[in-house]
Amino acid sequence: MNRFFLNISIFIVSFTLVMTAFFSAKAFPKQKGEKTYINQTAATFNQKKVRVEIEIYDNTEKDYFDIVEVKLNGSKVPLLKANAAGKRARSYFKLKPGKYTLTWTIDIHEYNYPRTKTYIKHFEIKAVDKWLHISINGDKVEITT
Repeated sequence: MNRFFLNISIFIVSFTLVMTAFFSAKAFPKQKGEKTYINQTAATFNQKKVRVEIEIYDNTEKDYFDIVEVKLNGSKVPLLKANAAGKRARSYFKLKPGKYTLTWTIDIHEYNYPRTKTYIKHFEIKAVDKWLHISINGDKVEITT
């Protein structure tokens, strides 16, 4: 009998909360200028993003042309140890159309100064692009859509 009253009281409290929320929404409708959470998320889903693939290779033809660091718009791309083919990394990003900067640093020589050299490549992702492939091989870069 005690459990019965507990279940009934939980039902009554739940029913009262739901009905109060329902009637308060009717009594106090949202203003025209107010944004709802659903509209904000729908706006982010409608923005187009392009898949960007980055492949990074050390130059196996020249000594000491190993890649030290790669940045895409200031964020570092994680690098692994090079395998037999010189492959260091393969990363994927989803980016909005716009202008981006790719920066990578390579070791030039073991003893001579300066030991590293930094390269910068500016590229643009257009709204009509489906995907973008970036291949860095030592001091050379190739960007294809």
